[in-house]
Amino acid sequence: MEVKNQVNSCRFPEIFKFEPIVDANKKLWGFEVLLSINVPNPYIFAVPNPVLELYLFETFVRCFLPEFRQFRFTFNLSVFAVVIGASTLEKVLASFPNLYVEVTESAFLPSNDSCEWFRLFRSTVSSFPGRFLLDDYMEGKTTFLLGSLKQYWYGVKVSSHLLRQIQLPDAHEIRIIAEKVETEEEFFSLKSQNRACLFQGFLFSHREYRLFVTETGKNGN
Repeated sequence: MEVKNQVNSCRFPEIFKFEPIVDANKKLWGFEVLLSINVPNPYIFAVPNPVLELYLFETFVRCFLPEFRQFRFTFNLSVFAVVIGASTLEKVLASFPNLYVEVTESAFLPSNDSCEWFRLFRSTVSSFPGRFLLDDYMEGKTTFLLGSLKQYWYGVKVSSHLLRQIQLPDAHEIRIIAEKVETEEEFFSLKSQNRACLFQGFLFSHREYRLFVTETGKNGN
């Protein structure tokens, strides 16, 4: 309730912040949508909260997305939110081809494809191949879902420090998005070794890539 109250008390442009995602040439690919309030995102979503997640998702879609069809956006949802909000989610994805869903690692179920939640989740993901990203890969129980749903994922997001420590498939085999890229040296190393094809992190969070909005939701300067 505290988070909802903070969201409702904000002018719309203050609710969300947008973290740039770029390609190997540093050309803007899109933005990850994050919540911009006094409570840190990892704390809010440490435990799946489908009601809150879907409330924020619907707020973003209703108030913001129609005005910015020229940009790609990724929005974080748990497995439970995807299943519970499947009918709404399917309508939104059909209407906005520039929107992608990041499935948060912390919300994954045990690696058991006989689980009813997993079957329902797979049904939604398979209806929109290439529109879901697997977040925080190798930081939880995500290997199973990558393998069993590999043909449906747009790609997987991996922390840059993990990419330097583990062996993953070539970036041409599966699309890898490197997160938490902070320096030019990190970017060049990952790029030159073909460890990732998209990049995200502090290095790219400067004005060149910023998305500016006015209080009316239009492009600003």
